[in-house]
Amino acid sequence: MPRGEDLTLAATDVVMRIKEGYEDKKVGKIKSVFHVGAKINVDGRFLAWAKISKDLKVLFDNSNQTFLDILGVKDLHGDEKKAFAVYEMEAAHVSKEDLKERSHRFSMSLELGRASAQDDFLVDGLTIGLIPGVPHIPGTPFPADVIVDTIGTGSASPWDIWY
Repeated sequence: MPRGEDLTLAATDVVMRIKEGYEDKKVGKIKSVFHVGAKINVDGRFLAWAKISKDLKVLFDNSNQTFLDILGVKDLHGDEKKAFAVYEMEAAHVSKEDLKERSHRFSMSLELGRASAQDDFLVDGLTIGLIPGVPHIPGTPFPADVIVDTIGTGSASPWDIWY
């Protein structure tokens, strides 16, 4: 079993790579940290990578800047090949339409796996849940061109926690 600090660094490296992809507005960078077939759950809905990449592209195309901050590590345990981590995060973007910043805090749980201790962890499962009672920074309602009905229910995109 790796020392605690080694596990923390290895797991946080995955989150930092997601952060880098989000802030660089590069969907491919984000995708590169996921194993093929990884399970992705956003507020109780399992989503395919194709849907998530489409939603991220819409967000990135309609944003001047994007930010993703790690606010804290809530849970972390595992061994050399598997890990589970929960991070408290905040995502924000500055809309091209009105130049207002929108922000949400959320919990991001990661199931991580790797073939050996020498390999980087990759995401086997990701769950994102909005933290209730932490409103976005002023700017409601969200611009219509950023909200996408990806589920076919008439509701906003599950990624609206990131806008």
